[in-house]
Amino acid sequence: MTKQATLGPIDPSVNTPLNPGIQGAPPNMKVPVSVEDVNGFIEFVRSVSEDSDHVREAFLRLTDAVNPLVLGNAFRARSQIRMLARKLMGDKYAKSDVVEGILGFLCSESGSHDYTINRREAKDKLGLPIEKPDDALYEIIKGLYDDIAAQLEIPRPFDPNTMLGADSSVDYCFSRALIESVPGGSHVFVSEGRLLRQELQTPQGLQMAIQDERMFDAWRHEDAQE
Repeated sequence: MTKQATLGPIDPSVNTPLNPGIQGAPPNMKVPVSVEDVNGFIEFVRSVSEDSDHVREAFLRLTDAVNPLVLGNAFRARSQIRMLARKLMGDKYAKSDVVEGILGFLCSESGSHDYTINRREAKDKLGLPIEKPDDALYEIIKGLYDDIAAQLEIPRPFDPNTMLGADSSVDYCFSRALIESVPGGSHVFVSEGRLLRQELQTPQGLQMAIQDERMFDAWRHEDAQE
């Protein structure tokens, strides 16, 4: 880890066609459901009242707001992400309680993606085998970062209004994630679609809104280059 590097908590979100809609937005726009937000709500209710009737009522209110199948999906995602994290750590830790302590911190105790873990905390609190790069290795890491930042256009904020300008529609194609290796080439997660500016009837009257018509959202493979 460089001095700028940070680790983030594991906080996946579930995004399915059954997710809650956004009021006043096109039907295809949904609210992502954070796995840890669901768990946090249930834990909050239990901390306020131990009465089983209150917990049951709160859960019914939750299922009114979020489709039960989405909640089931969130529960499965939470179990799966812990399993994957445990596998990624492999046999680096002899004691299972150390592994569970790391998983507990990354998956729930640290909160959300807003919390960043610097290399000192990663080493001293989590006990991860952190290594500081020397100057030569740092330059290599920085070169890789600069190349990835350029391909993913990290310095440029995503602003639909700026992309549309004076047009009523515009097509887009973004690279959103990369998995690269020397022998395997690159796997790029690509989103392609069209932004449309349109008028929507709301209780406050006609308002301008931007609709995102997603046409492609998947991984593409690119061969390794010499």
